[in-house]
Amino acid sequence: MERLVGLVPAAGRGTRLGRLSFSKELYPVPGVGVEGRPEPRPVIEHLLEALAAAGIEEAFVLLRAGKGDVAAHLGEGLPGGPRLAYLELESSGSIVETLDRAYPLVRGCRVAMGFPDVLFRPADAFVPLLDRLERSDAAVVLGLFPTDRAAKSDMVRTGAGGRVTAIEIKPARTALAHTWMLAVWRPVFTEHLHRFAASAPPRPDGRELYPSDALTAALGDGLPIDSVRFETGSCLDVGTPEDLARALGGS
Repeated sequence: MERLVGLVPAAGRGTRLGRLSFSKELYPVPGVGVEGRPEPRPVIEHLLEALAAAGIEEAFVLLRAGKGDVAAHLGEGLPGGPRLAYLELESSGSIVETLDRAYPLVRGCRVAMGFPDVLFRPADAFVPLLDRLERSDAAVVLGLFPTDRAAKSDMVRTGAGGRVTAIEIKPARTALAHTWMLAVWRPVFTEHLHRFAASAPPRPDGRELYPSDALTAALGDGLPIDSVRFETGSCLDVGTPEDLARALGGS
């Protein structure tokens, strides 16, 4: 079986939160993690605990230059968490580019990826995702969560057995109710992502490429993508002011 690694893209500038004196991934938020600790902790720790809950022993953190405070805080890893190694990027034009920069490190591996500014429940969500990946023919398995903010989310349509049939990126209107926030994949998708990052033309609307663009391209190329729904779960992107207020107990 392929080596299993975690992948944490943390190269964003955090401009949506205004001027911070520290990286957004270190913003302290309340919440109970895998070990039941209720005190406010940096949001990135929630993701690392979730990787550890799935038995993932090593992870790569992708950092933009100037975000050394993240590495200084986490060091070689949290107690009981995965061993951490860091890749510093001088620049990155998109999350797709950031993920692809890890290609030499994760090639040939099974990958578990989450966003370090997102809180999600259940805290052991990677466990059923990896189980589905192991038991199915899927190249990718997405973790789906209910959301009431479709216009800020990538909404996922599924068919029989949870197979993904389409992804709507931040739709103004949609009948869909679930967004994806976690992903696990086989080496075949790492190769697809690498090709996509190298060859995808610029978007006509000028926006950066999103991971959902790469997933949509994979669907078009016939790669099977499965999903696991967490109907009683939740997700919150604390990289936006509105959802950070929610995480801190506001409206």
